[in-house]
Amino acid sequence: MIPKQPKIRTVEFDLAGYEEWLRLGQVDRTKTSRNLTFKHRIKRKISYWHQTGYVVLERKLVANQHGYFGSRGTDLREIAKFRFTPRKSVGLDEAIRNYGLTHELMILLTGSEYQPDWPTVTLTTRQSCIAYFLKNRSEAKPPEWHESCIEFKDVENILGEIFFNWISLRSDLGPGAYLYLATRRGLHLYQEHKFINLMWGLESLHRTIDGEGKSIEIEDRISRILHDITDETDRKWLSKRTKFIGGTNLEDRLFGLFKSIPLEVDHRRLREFCKLCAKIRNDLSHHGHSNEAVDSGNSIQYLSVRSAIVSHLYHAILLHKIGLSNDVVKEWLTDRRGSSHFEWYLKKAGLKD
Repeated sequence: MIPKQPKIRTVEFDLAGYEEWLRLGQVDRTKTSRNLTFKHRIKRKISYWHQTGYVVLERKLVANQHGYFGSRGTDLREIAKFRFTPRKSVGLDEAIRNYGLTHELMILLTGSEYQPDWPTVTLTTRQSCIAYFLKNRSEAKPPEWHESCIEFKDVENILGEIFFNWISLRSDLGPGAYLYLATRRGLHLYQEHKFINLMWGLESLHRTIDGEGKSIEIEDRISRILHDITDETDRKWLSKRTKFIGGTNLEDRLFGLFKSIPLEVDHRRLREFCKLCAKIRNDLSHHGHSNEAVDSGNSIQYLSVRSAIVSHLYHAILLHKIGLSNDVVKEWLTDRRGSSHFEWYLKKAGLKD
């Protein structure tokens, strides 16, 4: 019997569907006149210890026989499992959260919104079972190698480090992280909703990293003006109205984040793009539409192109934050097979010629 309040020791994330990204299933075949030999070298386990627990990536070969004694054939298949064992046992809700964090990391590394299978959990009683719970259903197909934004070889030796970096970052950034992932759940969003979600997330991200960024000079001037007002009611009223004066505006926040990305784009054009994004966000927030998008003659495509650029840049920032090098991030944006789409978006928005 499974306890009503189970204590869970290990959460196992099945990597079925990620075979191409992991480059699984490479088997050498040798054929002679009398024998057919298959040789496969199973790669070592990848283990990583952290103060909050440890993770293991295990790959192994399994054989599935069809018919009695395999009379109708045998399939050889390499599978992979990613297991997270927290330092202390956790409840079911926390185990589901750990599964979700792992899935989010896979979205970041592969760029795919593919929905993996339910996790297998091991209880403190050494019982193993599958955890079923409510989750969004995605129609995304498993990631193919040439479509993945990051190659597995680039993260294989630091996968555990990246995993724990992501757990920490996800907690520290809050909406600065999950508002990006809210657009990557395999759900259909209106372009207006997608764009404004990305803007909210980036603004939150910048506030978490750099704070409000208020000008000391402006704050001192406002303080002097408020001090000279004798009527207490007027002073409180004006204090509320001037609360956000002098803070960093959205254009500057976007530019501060985007200019750090290893992207070969002229900074003057990038500044103009950030200015436009801030205006579109304000128009959508206050009027429900963007004049620039309407004037373009195809408002959906106009917003779609700019959402795609912002999404790529936001994604790149998060990849760098979890520990990927500038070289790896730059390769995804400029040299990977899928980078031609991003290049087209940049040209369409006037960021490149």
